[in-house]
Amino acid sequence: MRPDLAALSVGDRTRALVSAARSEMDGRLWRAALGEAGGGSAATAPASYTPQAEGLDALLRQTVGTLPALNEPPRQIERVDTAQPQAASTVSLAPANARYGGMLDAAAARTGIAASTLSAIIGAEAGRRADGGWNPLSRNPRSSAAGLGQFLSGTWLGLARQKDSWLNHYARERGWTDAAGHVVPGAKPALLALRYEPQVAIESVADYARATVARLRAAGVAVGEGAAEVTRAAYIGHHLGPGDALRFYRGELTSARARSLLSAQIGAEQAELRIARAGDAAQAHRGWLMEYIARNIG
Repeated sequence: MRPDLAALSVGDRTRALVSAARSEMDGRLWRAALGEAGGGSAATAPASYTPQAEGLDALLRQTVGTLPALNEPPRQIERVDTAQPQAASTVSLAPANARYGGMLDAAAARTGIAASTLSAIIGAEAGRRADGGWNPLSRNPRSSAAGLGQFLSGTWLGLARQKDSWLNHYARERGWTDAAGHVVPGAKPALLALRYEPQVAIESVADYARATVARLRAAGVAVGEGAAEVTRAAYIGHHLGPGDALRFYRGELTSARARSLLSAQIGAEQAELRIARAGDAAQAHRGWLMEYIARNIG
């Protein structure tokens, strides 16, 4: 069963094409550069998904002649009745990001992860528009990370398969995943394009944060209960993925893994300079990440 691409807006179909093409290229580049399959991180591990050419061709056939500019505003999944007064958001946002307040509050109410935590994660991950607002069309040129949450292709598809996730419910309603949670043939490009939808990205950041913090606590990591502590743990889990996050907390990241993670973030040349100064790849990566968290998370 193929996804109903006709139900997507023109902008969504365009983003599906771009996501499929870029993810295919990113996957080949990562395998050539690192010689390994991607891990489960949300933003730094190599890409683990390469779309089939047949799926991309099908999208092209359905979209030829309808390609708008890529800065077309993304369609919001659930439209707000602007005739009704809206409650003030519980999180303080810059004016350029005010449009996301209701989405953050809704995701926080559903998952129990504070809207301020979600805002901090997105603020540290997403690219910026000229007005300083978050760019929902953000792309990491060194990986397949995309959207407000900078989710890797493989991580995003994993969330789509998780039966308790917001993304899985949304995909099931459209026939893009089956009852067993498997992504149906041909649906991957459309699913990956959803990373550029602000509401879907925010709900998925919340699901990922809740699961990651729970996993760290279950493994014995002293996350703490304060808002700042939970936010830092949620961000480390989002940035590294739960497996590498646990190894990071335990000081068990190997030099090879730390080098690849650092290179993915700041480029190989800068990574090697930092490693040379620190004398060890794991220490260089830890130092960079803690500096980044101090600047962007607090």
